Amino acid sequence: MKKKFTMPIVLSEALIFTTLFTLVLSFMVFTTTLSNVRAEARAAAEGRFALANSHGRPERSSEAPERRASFLASYVATYKGVFSGGRPAGGGDGTWDNPIIFVLETEAVSPRLPGTLRRGGEEFFLFIPPTDGRLTVETTGSTDTFMHFIDGENRAELASNDDGGAGRNARITQNVQAGRRYIARIRGYSSSTTGNYTLQAAFVPIITDTRSSDSDAPIPYEIGQSGTGPAVNRVLERSGRHYFLITLPADGQLTVETTGGTDTYLEFFDWETGDLLAENDDGGQGRNARISRQVSASRQYIAMIRGFSNTTTGEFAFRAFLEN
Repeated sequence: MKKKFTMPIVLSEALIFTTLFTLVLSFMVFTTTLSNVRAEARAAAEGRFALANSHGRPERSSEAPERRASFLASYVATYKGVFSGGRPAGGGDGTWDNPIIFVLETEAVSPRLPGTLRRGGEEFFLFIPPTDGRLTVETTGSTDTFMHFIDGENRAELASNDDGGAGRNARITQNVQAGRRYIARIRGYSSSTTGNYTLQAAFVPIITDTRSSDSDAPIPYEIGQSGTGPAVNRVLERSGRHYFLITLPADGQLTVETTGGTDTYLEFFDWETGDLLAENDDGGQGRNARISRQVSASRQYIAMIRGFSNTTTGEFAFRAFLEN
């Protein structure tokens, strides 16, 4: 009787061994895959895109600049113009490792993305400028927001702001480089702050113009149909003067301003009559000049920039935008 059960027992033990071996092998494959996924996510968060070389390992951006540039181009193209309910479809869940992608347009026409802050919460937005330019990021709404602007390549904080926008909203303006990753981290002013907000951004390309200018031969500056013109980089020398002739597409509220670290002074004239309409010293950020005034498309205007004193020197950027 015992011999009848010998073969089934042996087969059962073999089946158990095979099953256990399969389970162990599957677990090893799973842990290896999970480790690779975590490594790729960690590399992306640190600004190292997982571009495999011939050995199958991720390359740092500094090791493969051409591949990185190609990746950035396809990365932006993938999400360009793809929005659902104000947020990019598949564009991230708002965490550091998977930020919400904010597509920038060179015509300064960008979407407004809604956000919600919970107690102790924060949201992350990714910007990749198409060209060198000046980027303004701000929140709107009734929620008291605080913003950190971070270089996504090295995690260095470039700026932070509390109430630089309207009311209790945050607002940051920063020069940015083409193809570089930047992160806007939005949180409440305190850990108990909650509520809805809207994030918006305005991007203006920067142009370096070295042409000389004077009151008889000002630099033409045309504001397009989008209502904004480029930011023009200039260098101010001792007792120097820079003149811009502004042409408008429509009537509206015109704002002219300088940005940068130089202490500028701005005078605003009617081009045809030569009348001084307004002047300003520190109406912009820091020691920058800024003037807002109602204007007519039927006329042209001159913005003249000089230093606060005859000894003031340094670089600055001039820009203008029109609000109807």
